[in-house]
Amino acid sequence: VTVTRKEIQEMRQASLAQQGGQEQFEAMMLQQRWVAPDQIDADMRQEVQLPKLARAIGADLGTPAGQQAVG
Repeated sequence: VTVTRKEIQEMRQASLAQQGGQEQFEAMMLQQRWVAPDQIDADMRQEVQLPKLARAIGADLGTPAGQQAVG
C-alpha cells in the first residue's frame, strides 16, 4: 500500500480549509489529536494509508474485527 505526497497535500489542504487556516488547523491537531505541527504530515499519511490497507486486505473498518485486522 502506497501513499503519495499529493494525497497527503490534498488531505492537508482540505483540512486547512475546513479549520480556517494554518494556525487553527495546527491548534486543532495539537489539542484534539496530540499531534505536533512537525508530525502532522506523518499523521495524515497514516490517515490516508489506513483505509487503503483495509481495502487491500478486505477488512471492514466499521467493525471491531476489521479494525483489529489493520491495527
